[in-house]
Amino acid sequence: LDDEVVRVTRPAIQTPWPWLNRRFGVSADAGPEYQDFNIVMTVINGGKSTILTNIARHAASIGKNVVYFTFEDGEFKMRRRMLQSIAGISKEDLVSKLEDAREYAQEFLAKNNGGLYIKRLRSRQSTVRDAVNLIKMIEDAEGRGVDMVITDYPDRFKSMRRWDEPRHELREIYEDCKSLAMDHDLVHWGASQINKTKTGKDVVGIEDGSESTGKFESCDVAIGFGQTIADNRSGRMTLSTSKMRDAAKNESTSLIADFDTQRIYEPGHEAPKMMSKTQFLGSLKKKKLTKKLTKRPK
Repeated sequence: LDDEVVRVTRPAIQTPWPWLNRRFGVSADAGPEYQDFNIVMTVINGGKSTILTNIARHAASIGKNVVYFTFEDGEFKMRRRMLQSIAGISKEDLVSKLEDAREYAQEFLAKNNGGLYIKRLRSRQSTVRDAVNLIKMIEDAEGRGVDMVITDYPDRFKSMRRWDEPRHELREIYEDCKSLAMDHDLVHWGASQINKTKTGKDVVGIEDGSESTGKFESCDVAIGFGQTIADNRSGRMTLSTSKMRDAAKNESTSLIADFDTQRIYEPGHEAPKMMSKTQFLGSLKKKKLTKKLTKRPK
């Protein structure tokens, strides 16, 4: 056996949720490994893009190079969502603080040496091969490899072959998505819709997959995000592990879901936000006062 086979763990990219990361290993620094294909499951209008946006933002915050493919929302809307998530501000605040948010996002990426590229693909026209070509173009232009690809969402790909039934077409698409992760040595995240019967439920799993459950055969990780009516009113969301190769599954935890700022996080683990001018000046005064109080007398 060579070193690659006997190595206990492979390089991984952590998710924004320490609880989930610990399911992959003994610490919050664990996560999905390179060459893994992972799926997020929600109902229709259940927050797929917001969840994937949080995964992308967190990966960029730890120095990873991320490519986000969008089918439904388009580049403009996804850039707006990403700015909101990075800055931690609402859509209304973004309108009045657009330049500040852009500057904050640029500093965020530069400070963390992260990369974030949003590209639109054509629904039912673009193939996984088209996505691969775009990845290569970005790598050649930037002179660095891509660590993570996010596809929002894989069901919109066009299969390379014509099938009589959609379930066979979806199975092939998801197999190609797994091959993308393996061939290019990166972490690939996608999203999938589940049956309408799970609307208003807190725990969802691969058995609730709409159109084709066979597409989940190719993924390494499948996690569900559900909301009851009470959760929706209180700004909560349940994260559950449905499929986890070599990791704990069939467990769940409650997260805070702030769709106004495009953030979903564990209590006590929210990412830093862009401060207003008043907050910034207040923090400076606090630092000066603390320094003055702790200064040693001559």
